[in-house]
Amino acid sequence: MKPFCWLFLFSLVCCSAAWPFESANDTLQQADLLADRYQWGKALPLYQEAEKQLLETGDTVGSALARLGSIRSSVKERSPKQIYDTLNKEIGRSPVRSNPVFRLRALSLKADAEADVDAISAGTFNADQRRRDWQEILALSQKLGDKHLESRAQGELGILKVLEGDPIGSEEVSAMLWRSTETGDVRNELRFRTAIASLYNSAGRAHDALGHLERAVELAEQEKALSYFPAFFEKAVILIASHRFQEAMPLVQHCVAQSRLTGSSANNAQALYLQGRIHYENKRHTEALDLLKQAFSLASEIGYHRLISMTSLELSQIYRSRDELWKALDCAESGLWSSLKTGDPMEAILHLQNKAGVKAAQGRFMEADHLYSEALQTLNALLGKFTSAHARAFMVARMSDLYTDYFSLTLLKMKDPAKAFVILEQARGRSVSDSLQGRRIDPAPAAENHELHPFDQFEKSLARLQAQLWQKKNPQELRRIQSEIFDLEQHLGPSRKAGRHNIEAEALPIIPLSEIQKALYPAELILEYVLREPSSICLVISSEGVQGIELAPRHVIEQSVAAYREEILQGRQGDQIAHTLYNLLLAPIPGLDQKRRITIVPDGLLHLLPFEAMLTPSGRFLIGSYLIDYSPSSTVTLLLRKMSKSRESHCRFLGVGDARLPTADESGAFFSSIPQLARLPGSRAEVLSIVKELKNVLDTVTLLGEDANETGIKALNLSKFDILHFAVHGTSDIDFPARSALLFGPRSDEIEDGILQAWEISSLQLKADLVVLSACDTAVGRLLDQVGVSNLVQSFLLAGARSVVASIWPMEDRSTADLMIRFYSYLAQGIDKGSALRQAKLDFIEKYKDKALPVHWAGMLMIGDSSDSILGKYRGNNAGGELQ
Repeated sequence: MKPFCWLFLFSLVCCSAAWPFESANDTLQQADLLADRYQWGKALPLYQEAEKQLLETGDTVGSALARLGSIRSSVKERSPKQIYDTLNKEIGRSPVRSNPVFRLRALSLKADAEADVDAISAGTFNADQRRRDWQEILALSQKLGDKHLESRAQGELGILKVLEGDPIGSEEVSAMLWRSTETGDVRNELRFRTAIASLYNSAGRAHDALGHLERAVELAEQEKALSYFPAFFEKAVILIASHRFQEAMPLVQHCVAQSRLTGSSANNAQALYLQGRIHYENKRHTEALDLLKQAFSLASEIGYHRLISMTSLELSQIYRSRDELWKALDCAESGLWSSLKTGDPMEAILHLQNKAGVKAAQGRFMEADHLYSEALQTLNALLGKFTSAHARAFMVARMSDLYTDYFSLTLLKMKDPAKAFVILEQARGRSVSDSLQGRRIDPAPAAENHELHPFDQFEKSLARLQAQLWQKKNPQELRRIQSEIFDLEQHLGPSRKAGRHNIEAEALPIIPLSEIQKALYPAELILEYVLREPSSICLVISSEGVQGIELAPRHVIEQSVAAYREEILQGRQGDQIAHTLYNLLLAPIPGLDQKRRITIVPDGLLHLLPFEAMLTPSGRFLIGSYLIDYSPSSTVTLLLRKMSKSRESHCRFLGVGDARLPTADESGAFFSSIPQLARLPGSRAEVLSIVKELKNVLDTVTLLGEDANETGIKALNLSKFDILHFAVHGTSDIDFPARSALLFGPRSDEIEDGILQAWEISSLQLKADLVVLSACDTAVGRLLDQVGVSNLVQSFLLAGARSVVASIWPMEDRSTADLMIRFYSYLAQGIDKGSALRQAKLDFIEKYKDKALPVHWAGMLMIGDSSDSILGKYRGNNAGGELQ
């Protein structure tokens, strides 16, 4: 991106003179205009002409500036590194090298050349040199009053901090993005949106990255800056990786066409890479191999290390699939070497993992173990620098295959289940376990002058925007609002009060298997599932030992789960598939018949499977023989059980229901995931019936009708309640999990939007033993691979809840109310939470017999630790012992 800008540059856009130009300065200005729009091919002859004319007039400064422009525009003849080196030489030999205007322009063009081809780095990454350049650019731009370059320099210095593992840099880049957006600095906005997107993608936040890239591409097209290659390239890379080929193809075609127009070797290599990736993802490995080899060769010629790293990874994987392991290893070596030069630490970790995989395929297990360990240590060191449990979870999710591959090697090849467990637990439920273990960072204190904290300002603006989504909007207006919401969410993201439970930057200790085993009941099993190809694994953990059991391939298991859910949601029993699932998932588990409590740590689609509805060989529902609950990980189960010992009981219940909502015809498209957004009149009766069950054992507070609103909930001291019950609508956002929400409806007399979103929930201060989400799809969310599901359940656990009852499909109002009332009647007797929910389901089945379809009772799951009694009055509480 060409960073230098004359103060009057944009005034020339509408009034530039027609050819021929009146003076050499006019020619130079027109060249600058074209270069600012990244149209290097058109800018180059004008720079050359301006240089010639200015030399003839004796204008040494002007001719030197034109000379710099010529060098920067020579993308057909030079690689970015060659441009960088040539500009460096020009700075040293120019007769006006001490002129501050010349030096500012030269340094900015040189530093910009490194960022020309992508948002992170081209050429060998030299953080110290790049920092010196941008610090000098910052000082000169401040001296000369160049606000564009001042912002650019501050943003680039922020990017450097991120690449060196300092998360604070992301806030600095974001701040410069918002400044450029507010001031209309399109070039900086393009640069920073693309840079942030690339960094987000590297950290596993692909959907956030796409949000920025969609805006960047839109800006580029609006400004006719069609040669701004990075935005189109980065967006295509993410879409291809997400298997969204139909959306990616126009971007790939654009990049191919632009690479021909610019004549840039770097752009050509990128276009070849994209085409190769399309072929690879569509299983056309021969065509992919040819294109990727061309991209690799061209990237190697110009020293484009990020693309060498990317193509090496793809080539290595193709060679592995063809069993050409030595070629795969060569590519792995090349990729690792180049990844160390890109400045992106995640790239190096990916290549260590890939090299380890090749070594394992060669049967060199000890070498593979060493490489996997190095990759995991590097990742943990990087994670320890982040204070956000939310950010850590996304990064771990991106590296899920690292944990799975290392786990499989250790368990299946090295026969070490204890070590395999430790590896897996570093990924499973990572955001919740980090939040439970980490030392919290308190929010910044309010200012004495009572001015709003910047976070509060953004939050209030966001609430005002989202309140508009309750009403229908035309498509153009809806798109504008959603775009503004996205930007405000990005403002909130890095804030210290952004609801992502900030913890001190530190490497948290790994809890050993032996400590978790001590916390298990004698009759309890933890079953941790790992779905993979060619065989899945169940890690079976009891107080006596641990072992790994191989199961069917992932695709077989997940196809059966999907078929079962389809049967159930069609209102059928699904007996045959329920038998099949038992045979796939539980029949191979040794000693299962000797246990009574099972804690499931699911993987993949198993998060959406009610194990209690499986049918045993005798034809009984599994719930008839076992108490079943669910947990993000064994580590989380242990940590939650420890919390119960220090819990202070307040004997208070909060019930919320019968929220006032707009009619279905009035509701906006934001809530399209809910088929009919309307009041739930049965929810009032549900809450009042629960209060009746609890009236003699707990103090109860209810928010019903007009009182069931977001403001009323936030006004309460929620840390004083043992049970929170929400009988309201819920919505799950798979693409942006932080937008998942409980819905209370808009009110004209307040600034809250009536949408209690996941990011707000996670910032609540709870000490509840139990949260019940008596709403549809509240346990559904975005799957973050080995980390688990990012959903409302996770948000309540992050906020401090010990267990959450939530639904894995749409629930029918009356049957849910019946089930919940039974559940609370058993809680009131002092029975532990898991036993209470199990007995309520058994009563429901007994009452309705053949009409008790799984869709009515099996979808409400207990997630967290359900092994203790909230009231502690039930002397016969036998968590983990004999069932009632």
